[in-house]
Amino acid sequence: MGRKDKQEDRGYMSMSEAGGGDGGGNTHQPRASGVIKRLVMDKGFGFIRDPQGAEHFFHRSGCEGVEFEDLREGDAVTFRPGKGPKGPRAESVQAVKSQQAT
Repeated sequence: MGRKDKQEDRGYMSMSEAGGGDGGGNTHQPRASGVIKRLVMDKGFGFIRDPQGAEHFFHRSGCEGVEFEDLREGDAVTFRPGKGPKGPRAESVQAVKSQQAT
């Protein structure tokens, strides 16, 4: 458990490390969770769907600890919700390492 693997080194974190929307260590803006709904790889942006069904736009420059190219549709992520010029926006997008039994 205390051992880091290569996924953690690439910016992945466990659900407990991600904060699960309870603030994640940031007192100014709580982190939210969601799933990547759509990626437009050639343009460098995508959309995250939160548990309430709202979609949040994110740009590749908003990824933290993970490369945009490493993300896949269906991946679980955490992010800081914000407002963009056309609607909800996700900043500080971080991938969440799945907890599958091996």
